[in-house]
Amino acid sequence: VLDHVARGIREGRTVEALHAAWPALTESVTIDVGVLEKAQDIVVIPIEVGWNDIGSWASMATLYPADAQQNAARHLHGGRHVAVETHDTFVYSTTGRVIATAGVEGLVIVDTGEALLICHKDQVQLVKQITEAL
Repeated sequence: VLDHVARGIREGRTVEALHAAWPALTESVTIDVGVLEKAQDIVVIPIEVGWNDIGSWASMATLYPADAQQNAARHLHGGRHVAVETHDTFVYSTTGRVIATAGVEGLVIVDTGEALLICHKDQVQLVKQITEAL
């Protein structure tokens, strides 16, 4: 697949080549099946590090320090979270905007400028359906 993309780039058909290749590249394959089972020589080096399998926005929230009300926030371009009577809520923003919440609990709020996601932490599995709809 990547050889076809490279050929398309060389021939000046980058967009067309990427569109044609995308369906083959979107298959979800675990690293052990996709890489390790096909490798000839594998070396494993033991290391003790923290691990968090970031599979959702709710699990990503655990990476950031929480305040006394268990709210956590990550702002990439300034901005801040103003929380009034807000508990167990994670805010992630790339816009620099102030995000204010009042009287809410257990939310995930993601503001990218292109889209705004607000969902309950126990419903983050629905984000895949939202992504597909968009």
